[in-house]
Amino acid sequence: MDILKILLGVIATVAAFYVTSSMLLAQKQLVAGTRLSGYLSYWQNWILERGYSKIYALGALWNKEDLDVRKSRAGPTDLIKLQEQRRKQLEDLKKKLEEGSVFDANELARQVHRFPKDSIANVLESSRIAKQNIVEGKTFISDEEATALGVPFTHKCIELKMGIIDLIDSGATFVTVLLTSPEEFDIKNFSTEIAEVIWKAISVARNIDLLAAPARVISSKSVLALTVQNVMTGKRLTKR
Repeated sequence: MDILKILLGVIATVAAFYVTSSMLLAQKQLVAGTRLSGYLSYWQNWILERGYSKIYALGALWNKEDLDVRKSRAGPTDLIKLQEQRRKQLEDLKKKLEEGSVFDANELARQVHRFPKDSIANVLESSRIAKQNIVEGKTFISDEEATALGVPFTHKCIELKMGIIDLIDSGATFVTVLLTSPEEFDIKNFSTEIAEVIWKAISVARNIDLLAAPARVISSKSVLALTVQNVMTGKRLTKR
Protein backbone atom coordinates (compact mmCIF):
# COMPACT_ATOMS: atom_id res chain seq x y z
CA MET A 1 0.00 0.00 0.00
CA ASP A 2 2.83 2.41 0.90
CA ILE A 3 4.50 1.70 -2.43
CA LEU A 4 1.24 2.43 -4.25
CA LYS A 5 0.85 5.73 -2.40
CA ILE A 6 4.41 6.69 -3.26
CA LEU A 7 3.87 5.75 -6.88
CA LEU A 8 0.65 7.75 -7.06
CA GLY A 9 2.40 10.69 -5.40
CA VAL A 10 5.19 10.60 -7.95
CA ILE A 11 2.71 10.42 -10.83
CA ALA A 12 0.71 13.32 -9.40
CA THR A 13 3.88 15.40 -8.97
CA VAL A 14 5.03 14.72 -12.52
CA ALA A 15 1.57 15.49 -13.90
CA ALA A 16 1.38 18.74 -11.93
CA PHE A 17 4.84 19.75 -13.17
CA TYR A 18 3.90 18.92 -16.75
CA VAL A 19 0.66 20.92 -16.60
CA THR A 20 2.41 23.86 -14.91
CA SER A 21 5.19 23.95 -17.49
CA SER A 22 2.60 23.70 -20.26
CA MET A 23 0.73 26.66 -18.78
CA LEU A 24 3.92 28.74 -18.54
CA LEU A 25 4.67 27.89 -22.15
CA ALA A 26 1.09 28.82 -23.11
CA GLN A 27 1.58 32.28 -21.59
CA LYS A 28 4.73 32.78 -23.68
CA GLN A 29 2.93 31.51 -26.76
CA LEU A 30 0.03 33.91 -26.29
CA VAL A 31 2.37 36.89 -25.94
CA ALA A 32 4.49 35.81 -28.94
CA GLY A 33 1.46 35.00 -31.08
CA THR A 34 -0.23 38.32 -30.25
CA ARG A 35 2.91 40.32 -31.03
CA LEU A 36 3.53 38.41 -34.24
CA SER A 37 -0.08 38.85 -35.37
CA GLY A 38 0.14 42.58 -34.68
CA TYR A 39 3.34 43.07 -36.69
CA LEU A 40 2.06 40.99 -39.60
CA SER A 41 -1.22 42.91 -39.63
CA TYR A 42 0.72 46.19 -39.73
CA TRP A 43 2.83 45.04 -42.67
CA GLN A 44 -0.20 43.75 -44.56
CA ASN A 45 -1.89 47.14 -44.19
CA TRP A 46 1.37 48.93 -45.08
CA ILE A 47 1.65 46.92 -48.30
CA LEU A 48 -1.95 47.61 -49.29
CA GLU A 49 -1.87 51.32 -48.45
CA ARG A 50 1.27 51.92 -50.52
CA GLY A 51 -0.03 50.23 -53.62
CA TYR A 52 2.00 47.01 -53.45
CA SER A 53 -1.05 44.77 -53.33
CA LYS A 54 -0.06 43.06 -56.61
CA ILE A 55 3.19 41.86 -55.06
CA TYR A 56 1.37 40.53 -52.01
CA ALA A 57 -1.30 38.88 -54.16
CA LEU A 58 1.37 37.18 -56.25
CA GLY A 59 3.07 35.87 -53.11
CA ALA A 60 -0.25 34.49 -51.83
CA LEU A 61 -0.91 32.89 -55.22
CA TRP A 62 2.47 31.15 -55.19
CA ASN A 63 1.73 29.83 -51.71
CA LYS A 64 -1.57 28.42 -52.95
CA GLU A 65 0.14 26.81 -55.92
CA ASP A 66 2.69 25.13 -53.65
CA LEU A 67 -0.07 23.93 -51.34
CA ASP A 68 -2.05 22.50 -54.26
CA VAL A 69 1.01 20.59 -55.44
CA ARG A 70 1.57 19.13 -51.98
CA LYS A 71 -2.10 18.17 -51.65
CA SER A 72 -1.93 16.37 -54.97
CA ARG A 73 0.93 14.32 -53.48
CA ALA A 74 3.16 15.28 -56.35
CA GLY A 75 6.88 14.85 -55.90
CA PRO A 76 9.50 17.56 -55.30
CA THR A 77 10.06 17.70 -59.07
CA ASP A 78 6.77 19.57 -59.49
CA LEU A 79 7.76 22.16 -56.91
CA ILE A 80 11.10 22.60 -58.66
CA LYS A 81 9.27 23.16 -61.96
CA LEU A 82 7.12 25.83 -60.30
CA GLN A 83 10.22 27.57 -59.01
CA GLU A 84 11.80 27.47 -62.47
CA GLN A 85 8.65 28.99 -63.97
CA ARG A 86 8.79 31.79 -61.42
CA ARG A 87 12.42 32.47 -62.19
CA LYS A 88 11.43 32.75 -65.83
CA GLN A 89 8.84 35.34 -64.83
CA LEU A 90 11.66 37.25 -63.15
CA GLU A 91 13.64 37.20 -66.39
CA ASP A 92 10.59 38.44 -68.28
CA LEU A 93 10.24 41.28 -65.76
CA LYS A 94 13.89 42.18 -66.27
CA LYS A 95 13.30 42.48 -70.03
CA LYS A 96 10.24 44.66 -69.48
CA LEU A 97 12.27 46.92 -67.21
CA GLU A 98 14.92 47.30 -69.89
CA GLU A 99 12.22 48.10 -72.46
CA GLY A 100 10.75 50.74 -70.16
CA SER A 101 7.30 49.17 -70.14
CA VAL A 102 7.10 48.87 -66.33
CA PHE A 103 7.65 52.50 -65.37
CA ASP A 104 9.22 55.67 -66.75
CA ALA A 105 12.84 55.70 -65.61
CA ASN A 106 13.31 59.34 -66.60
CA GLU A 107 10.34 60.42 -64.51
CA LEU A 108 11.69 58.39 -61.60
CA ALA A 109 15.05 60.12 -61.89
CA ARG A 110 13.37 63.55 -62.01
CA GLN A 111 11.39 62.77 -58.86
CA VAL A 112 14.48 61.58 -57.03
CA HIS A 113 16.42 64.67 -58.11
CA ARG A 114 14.00 66.80 -56.06
CA PHE A 115 15.05 65.11 -52.81
CA PRO A 116 17.24 67.14 -50.38
CA LYS A 117 21.00 66.61 -50.51
CA ASP A 118 21.05 64.95 -47.09
CA SER A 119 18.57 62.27 -48.24
CA ILE A 120 21.30 59.64 -48.68
CA ALA A 121 22.37 59.93 -45.05
CA ASN A 122 18.73 59.75 -43.95
CA VAL A 123 18.08 56.65 -46.06
CA LEU A 124 21.14 54.85 -44.69
CA GLU A 125 20.34 55.80 -41.11
CA SER A 126 16.69 54.81 -41.45
CA SER A 127 17.62 51.42 -42.91
CA ARG A 128 20.16 50.85 -40.14
CA ILE A 129 17.62 51.62 -37.41
CA ALA A 130 14.93 49.51 -39.09
CA LYS A 131 17.24 46.48 -39.28
CA GLN A 132 18.46 46.96 -35.73
CA ASN A 133 14.92 47.16 -34.35
CA ILE A 134 13.97 43.92 -36.13
CA VAL A 135 17.06 42.06 -34.89
CA GLU A 136 16.59 43.29 -31.31
CA GLY A 137 12.94 42.24 -31.25
CA LYS A 138 11.55 45.79 -31.05
CA THR A 139 9.52 45.59 -34.26
CA PHE A 140 9.34 41.80 -34.59
CA ILE A 141 9.25 38.85 -32.23
CA SER A 142 12.60 37.55 -31.01
CA ASP A 143 13.98 34.14 -31.92
CA GLU A 144 13.33 33.04 -28.35
CA GLU A 145 9.65 34.00 -28.63
CA ALA A 146 9.41 32.19 -31.95
CA THR A 147 10.78 28.96 -30.47
CA ALA A 148 7.89 28.96 -27.98
CA LEU A 149 5.54 28.60 -30.96
CA GLY A 150 7.27 25.48 -32.27
CA VAL A 151 9.83 24.52 -34.88
CA PRO A 152 7.79 25.35 -38.05
CA PHE A 153 6.93 28.80 -36.70
CA THR A 154 10.56 29.39 -35.75
CA HIS A 155 11.82 28.51 -39.22
CA LYS A 156 9.29 30.77 -40.97
CA CYS A 157 9.80 33.67 -38.54
CA ILE A 158 13.57 33.58 -39.00
CA GLU A 159 13.14 33.29 -42.77
CA LEU A 160 10.81 36.29 -42.76
CA LYS A 161 13.08 38.31 -40.49
CA MET A 162 16.17 37.71 -42.63
CA GLY A 163 14.15 38.34 -45.79
CA ILE A 164 13.00 41.74 -44.53
CA ILE A 165 16.54 42.70 -43.55
CA ASP A 166 17.83 41.64 -46.97
CA LEU A 167 15.04 43.60 -48.67
CA ILE A 168 15.84 46.71 -46.64
CA ASP A 169 19.51 46.43 -47.60
CA SER A 170 18.74 46.01 -51.29
CA GLY A 171 16.18 48.80 -51.31
CA ALA A 172 18.48 51.22 -49.49
CA THR A 173 21.34 50.44 -51.88
CA PHE A 174 19.16 51.06 -54.92
CA VAL A 175 17.76 54.33 -53.55
CA THR A 176 21.28 55.49 -52.64
CA VAL A 177 22.45 54.91 -56.21
CA LEU A 178 19.47 56.90 -57.51
CA LEU A 179 20.10 59.77 -55.12
CA THR A 180 23.82 59.90 -55.89
CA SER A 181 23.42 60.72 -59.59
CA PRO A 182 19.80 60.70 -60.76
CA GLU A 183 20.65 62.34 -64.11
CA GLU A 184 22.96 59.47 -65.07
CA PHE A 185 20.55 56.75 -63.98
CA ASP A 186 19.88 54.20 -66.72
CA ILE A 187 17.40 51.49 -65.85
CA LYS A 188 19.07 49.07 -68.26
CA ASN A 189 22.11 49.04 -66.01
CA PHE A 190 19.99 48.17 -62.95
CA SER A 191 17.27 45.94 -64.38
CA THR A 192 18.76 42.89 -62.66
CA GLU A 193 18.94 44.63 -59.29
CA ILE A 194 15.36 45.95 -59.56
CA ALA A 195 14.04 42.53 -60.57
CA GLU A 196 15.85 40.93 -57.61
CA VAL A 197 14.35 43.49 -55.21
CA ILE A 198 10.89 42.61 -56.52
CA TRP A 199 11.69 38.88 -56.13
CA LYS A 200 12.76 39.46 -52.52
CA ALA A 201 9.61 41.49 -51.88
CA ILE A 202 7.47 38.61 -53.16
CA SER A 203 9.37 36.18 -50.88
CA VAL A 204 8.70 38.44 -47.90
CA ALA A 205 5.03 38.68 -48.88
CA ARG A 206 4.82 34.88 -49.08
CA ASN A 207 6.10 34.44 -45.54
CA ILE A 208 3.79 37.14 -44.20
CA ASP A 209 0.87 35.39 -45.89
CA LEU A 210 1.89 31.98 -44.48
CA LEU A 211 2.25 33.24 -40.91
CA ALA A 212 -0.65 35.71 -40.69
CA ALA A 213 -3.57 33.28 -40.28
CA PRO A 214 -1.89 30.87 -37.80
CA ALA A 215 -0.66 33.84 -35.73
CA ARG A 216 -4.22 35.23 -35.53
CA VAL A 217 -5.48 31.83 -34.39
CA ILE A 218 -2.95 31.69 -31.54
CA SER A 219 -3.62 35.28 -30.46
CA SER A 220 -7.37 34.56 -30.30
CA LYS A 221 -6.97 31.64 -27.87
CA SER A 222 -6.92 31.73 -24.10
CA VAL A 223 -4.05 30.57 -21.91
CA LEU A 224 -6.20 27.64 -20.82
CA ALA A 225 -6.90 26.57 -24.41
CA LEU A 226 -3.21 26.80 -25.31
CA THR A 227 -2.30 24.86 -22.16
CA VAL A 228 -4.65 22.02 -23.08
CA GLN A 229 -3.25 22.03 -26.61
CA ASN A 230 0.29 21.87 -25.27
CA VAL A 231 -0.56 18.95 -23.02
CA MET A 232 -2.28 17.08 -25.83
CA THR A 233 0.38 17.73 -28.47
CA GLY A 234 3.54 17.45 -26.43
CA LYS A 235 3.88 21.12 -25.47
CA ARG A 236 4.52 22.49 -28.93
CA LEU A 237 2.29 24.09 -31.51
CA THR A 238 2.73 23.03 -35.11
CA LYS A 239 1.86 24.76 -38.36
CA ARG A 240 1.37 22.61 -41.41
